Amino acid sequence: MGKDKLLKNRAAIKELGKKCKEELGKRVLKHDDFEVFLKKNSALVKKLEDKK
Repeated sequence: MGKDKLLKNRAAIKELGKKCKEELGKRVLKHDDFEVFLKKNSALVKKLEDKK
């Protein structure tokens, strides 16, 4: 049960990272970039959480 949740969370973070890279036009993200992206796109984060 715990491993399934871990894999789903990892997949969600990976998807958010891809979207963040596209939006910012960067190949490599810094933690700060990703944090700002998550705050700006809280609806997207919520949508991914609901998919779990």
